[in-house]
Amino acid sequence: MSETTSVGVRLSKKFLEYIDKEAERESVDRSVIIRRLIEIGAAEVEKNKAAKIYMEGKISISGAAETAKLTILRWLIILYVRGLSLSTRWMILEEA
Repeated sequence: MSETTSVGVRLSKKFLEYIDKEAERESVDRSVIIRRLIEIGAAEVEKNKAAKIYMEGKISISGAAETAKLTILRWLIILYVRGLSLSTRWMILEEA
């Protein structure tokens, strides 16, 4: 396991209740759930960043996949799920 550092964060009561409920359901410490949620959020931010730059035509499919830390196949699946196909990108560029 990689080295970790303790960080203090203020969370809403509602969010902390959700975290505690998930931790209890999975029989793990709340810190496990918090780390998982942060990792998922960071990965989503990277995907959104890659999608934005890709749709602007600034990077290729492989560049976007690398930015999102995904394989090209997985990146293409994400584009499809989000409704952003190759043809959508070209239509947006043609309208600009």
